[in-house]
Amino acid sequence: MTLVEKIKTLCDEQGTTLIGLERKIGLGRGTIRNWDTNSPSIHKLEKVADHFSVSVDYLLERESNKLSAKTLKVAKEIDLLSDDKFEALKKLISTMIDINK
Repeated sequence: MTLVEKIKTLCDEQGTTLIGLERKIGLGRGTIRNWDTNSPSIHKLEKVADHFSVSVDYLLERESNKLSAKTLKVAKEIDLLSDDKFEALKKLISTMIDINK
């Protein structure tokens, strides 16, 4: 998968487009598409990686471990829970897993 294809996949997971991403992170229109033929600067790659909460290595396929955008969003929300609510959530998840067995 090319860099642009990987970024497009991440955009699809978040329900956005390359143009929408470029606008949101302050890149010129068509910048990411140009990466099919020209190498991006590390600064621009970092902007994309930060937006999706992935590493530059992941974007460049030097790292294969990545949580989906949906999972990362939930993880960020879980971090906001109190300890009691976090424990209750763990029990709920455990129960749901047991039901699916």
